Amino acid sequence: MMMKKTYKSIVLPASLFFLSMNGINTAFAGEYSATAGLGVAYSAEYEGSNDGELRVVPIASVGWEMDKIKLKNEKAIEVGLLSAELSLFDGLDVGLVRLYRPEGMYRVNAGVVYSGGRDEDDNEALRGLGDVNGHVLGKIAFTFAQEGVGWNAGAVISQDVSDETEATMLDLAVGYTFGLSETVSLSTQASANFADDDYMQSYFGISQQQATRSGYARYDAEGGLKSVGVQVGLNWGITEEIGFGVSANYTKLTGDAADSVLVKTKGDENQFSGFMGITYSF
Repeated sequence: MMMKKTYKSIVLPASLFFLSMNGINTAFAGEYSATAGLGVAYSAEYEGSNDGELRVVPIASVGWEMDKIKLKNEKAIEVGLLSAELSLFDGLDVGLVRLYRPEGMYRVNAGVVYSGGRDEDDNEALRGLGDVNGHVLGKIAFTFAQEGVGWNAGAVISQDVSDETEATMLDLAVGYTFGLSETVSLSTQASANFADDDYMQSYFGISQQQATRSGYARYDAEGGLKSVGVQVGLNWGITEEIGFGVSANYTKLTGDAADSVLVKTKGDENQFSGFMGITYSF
């Protein structure tokens, strides 16, 4: 399952740390989950930086999902409130459509997530550029996944709904999950990220006012393919309640993002990040 990343947020595949809990008698029939844990994340100080930082990050989420229907012909569709999850990393995510097919399940989800933006104090290269304030992104996701191990793919459209950047982004990904044992799986993924002019100018462009304050030359960054990347993750269900995961990511900035002075001169188009964490599911 593909999850949308916003920069300065650590985004985890839901399958990494999401364990369902059965048998709770409430007004909603289905499966409930609550997860808490702790992890260590490494990422660039800003998108395109060649300086990295290591952080300790908390993990927490609560969720509910309606029981999946039992199929006779492996073809059906459900529409409505099918699931809801609130997490520190992915914000609020609501399942709206489930399409059952012989090859797997297609889903449509929508939600909101907070993006931390960027502070000019994050790195010396950003001095004089001002801050990109934190803002809220609305998102809609179209995903496909085979049951258990196998292929998965997705497309996520995100839009700044708080008018800080007015940016629109599109994330595409395809991956395959290998079952190494009953409790251990290996996930792989390739991705591409597209961003519009507003996003590119906010994070990679240099306005005339910023040029005057920072000493950089003015640079107008245009939208297009922003980056491509690959990810590999190892997930281990130690017990029914305890899970462990580790992932490594490589992203290559492209187009006007790679040509920005913040990347080409002050940073690096090759970006590396990683995460390791342990969780307990109630």
